[in-house]
Amino acid sequence: MNILYITQTLPLPLDNGGNIKSYSTISLLKKLGHNVTIFSFVDDEYKIKYEKMLKEKDFIIGKTKKNSFITIKRNGFVKIIIHYLLNFLSIKPYSVSKFYCKDFASSIEDYVKTHQIDCVWIGYLSMSQYLPEETGYLKILEQHNVDSIFYWRMFQNDSFLRWKIFAFFEWIKYLLYEKNQLKKFDKITVMSDVDKYFIKNITHRNNIIVTPPTIKYKIPFNKNREKKTLLFVGSLRWYPNKDGIYWYLKSIHPKLIKLIPDIHINIIGKLPRRNIFPIYPGVKFWGYQRNLERFWKKSTVFIVPIRYGSGLRLKILEAMSWGIPIISTDEGAKGLEVKNGREILLVQSGKDFTDKIELLLNKKNLQKKLVENAYIFLSKNHSLNKLQKIFTT
Repeated sequence: MNILYITQTLPLPLDNGGNIKSYSTISLLKKLGHNVTIFSFVDDEYKIKYEKMLKEKDFIIGKTKKNSFITIKRNGFVKIIIHYLLNFLSIKPYSVSKFYCKDFASSIEDYVKTHQIDCVWIGYLSMSQYLPEETGYLKILEQHNVDSIFYWRMFQNDSFLRWKIFAFFEWIKYLLYEKNQLKKFDKITVMSDVDKYFIKNITHRNNIIVTPPTIKYKIPFNKNREKKTLLFVGSLRWYPNKDGIYWYLKSIHPKLIKLIPDIHINIIGKLPRRNIFPIYPGVKFWGYQRNLERFWKKSTVFIVPIRYGSGLRLKILEAMSWGIPIISTDEGAKGLEVKNGREILLVQSGKDFTDKIELLLNKKNLQKKLVENAYIFLSKNHSLNKLQKIFTT
């Protein structure tokens, strides 16, 4: 089958959940014998290096008539505000309109007219605005989140008033946008049964398939890790991550310092344009790191202090694959069929988070138990063989 795969950005580097999911999907489609052509925006910073890497893996990248990419230019804070204000009266969500580009739409239209297409596969609902109008081919949407749910939870939980206001209007717009766009697809893939439930309530159709992401197991439990080192990985420009770390630093870390004075935490991920985080002893922000192996190998506990969101936390699966015991909020682990005390420790409050961190740091046997059960969980639910069976049926 000839598949046109339209997504936000090239699925490299594999440093965030969206890229990991898109890359695994495209790789499996190619393994099953399909021809896949990728149309995406390209980040200025990475376009040359990662275009070359994808070509080495025999990935075909679609370009414009002028044989060039549509690049993403990172706007400053003022330009983002202006763009949002201009979009305020539009019925289209801001996080959809910011990905609209006339040249990109024309390039896809030209490609469809000049090539034999059997399937158009859209990654992210925001890119469904580029779904060609022609009929006669299979239309598939790969959902990474349920956006209306995401913005509703953001409105309920975010710590900052301006983001609550932003989230409220995005939520209203997405309710309308999802209802209109989702009905255009023959099949919709989601990452969890939770997201399947929400989308089915919107579409009232049975065309939704759960396609769990695949993660390769890397190392077993390592008893020689540092004794009191916490790890968080995630872009702090992503609202749930930013809110979660802010909550952790305000409500949890000060109490931990009193209980465990030499505890420290490494926070990895792109920093926000404006630093909002309080400063405490033992906290180090590393910013974006291309290679995380040394952090995965030495950390004692991986934390997920997420209070809202949608989709599925691929970083939890990544931590499992590196043999690190995990503590997460209930919300952070939503969509994963894990059990508290078996593969992971789940918490419901700041005090609970503090207590569980202290407990896990002092219980090597509990660490080993969680890691071993997490390996079984990965093998059963997130193997390439399982995803391949879903795709072939």
